[in-house]
Amino acid sequence: MLRNLIQQKPYIPLAAASLIIALIAWLRKDYIVDLQYYDTYYIVPVYLLAALCAMIMLISSLLYWFSRMRPGIVQLTTLHVLGTIAIALYLTTAMGTPANAAAADIPMSIGDYRLLQDLNFRMLAILVILGVLQLLLVVNIAIKLVRR
Repeated sequence: MLRNLIQQKPYIPLAAASLIIALIAWLRKDYIVDLQYYDTYYIVPVYLLAALCAMIMLISSLLYWFSRMRPGIVQLTTLHVLGTIAIALYLTTAMGTPANAAAADIPMSIGDYRLLQDLNFRMLAILVILGVLQLLLVVNIAIKLVRR
């Protein structure tokens, strides 16, 4: 049943997952993600990452809904839907630390810095994978428009 739902009506699981992501973000509203990109240091709240993922999923579900009468490639649809939902769940549940736990005036040890670099690498890799998954959506919609 879930397989048919994802393949025939992918807009339903994407819309439902965006609501679940919003609920998780509300529960984790005090968590932050520290990102260091070259010489710039970003502190991003987890709810902003969740809002970005929910917006991507809602736009994807609208695109699938508008193109629901045309056949697409089932494997691309399944990979896009499951991958986007999995990455959004990972970003909102596994990333981030409580805001009060991050003390800026305490020097960072080498082990803590390596952990921060590892988290930064994971975060950037996940964002790249999320972008590639959205390219799968674009390819699938283009195939739907060309196919009859």
